Amino acid sequence: MLKIGEPAPDFSAIAYSPADDSIVKIELKDYRGKWVIMSFHPGDFTFTCATDLNEFQKLLPILKENNCEMLGVSMDSVYVHKMWVKESPRMKDVKFLIIDDSNQVMHRDYGALSESSIAESERITVIINPDGVVEYVEKANPRMGKRPTHILYEFIGLKFLYSHQSSDNNSIVILPAEWKSAEQDVLTIKIPQDVGTI
Repeated sequence: MLKIGEPAPDFSAIAYSPADDSIVKIELKDYRGKWVIMSFHPGDFTFTCATDLNEFQKLLPILKENNCEMLGVSMDSVYVHKMWVKESPRMKDVKFLIIDDSNQVMHRDYGALSESSIAESERITVIINPDGVVEYVEKANPRMGKRPTHILYEFIGLKFLYSHQSSDNNSIVILPAEWKSAEQDVLTIKIPQDVGTI
């Protein structure tokens, strides 16, 4: 079971790179020092999944500006990924890597295997910080598209909190519900003085 605050499971896999039409080998350790967003989807050539990756692609420049890499993951092979990008109108603009997890190792390790069928994937999104630690996990309804703009918002907040750690054991830095600007809405809670007063 994937847990927030614990190291993300290591992986070694091959991926299709639409940017240069190549197949590459990647490992989680390649991304140490960077943020990573991984979007697991049930299968290529499905209806909702292409809309997810298409919307993530639109956010790719912002993600890269914030030291974040985007990865797609499914149980399809790199060759199916390649055909999907070539044939699907929504996938033609996608430039980030799409991982081949046909052996289901990543799906098992990241909790993305469906409980109802070992051949199906849950539609989860995972955010990993530069230290390789899981910061965020979201599971979407199989028939409902993800909200990449919301996930971007969560990432920006997590990135802010990552760089604003408490300076002592008697306080904690938080972002309250419905925060709009991390810089303006951040709260530093003193313990135990502020407990029950917020």
